[in-house]
Amino acid sequence: MLAVEAKNGGQQKIQAHIFPTRLDIDGIDFLRKEASDIETIRFWENLQVIYQDFEKAKKLRSIKVDKMSGYYLLK
Repeated sequence: MLAVEAKNGGQQKIQAHIFPTRLDIDGIDFLRKEASDIETIRFWENLQVIYQDFEKAKKLRSIKVDKMSGYYLLK
C-alpha cells in the first residue's frame, strides 16, 4: 500500500530491501543453524554489515559488489 501511495505521489523509483530475518545477533544465529554450507553463512554475515549500517543510520548508503569476492561493500 505504501508503494502505491508513493507512486501516486509522484515517486518514480521505489527501493525494496528484503531479508529472510532481522540480521541482528539472534537472526544470524538462526541462519547459521539453518545454513547447509559455509558459503551461505559467509553471505549472511557479509549482508549483516550492510543491515547493521542501515539500522544505525536509518538510511541505506550506496553499496557496490566487489568483483573478486562477490561481497557487498559500503561505498
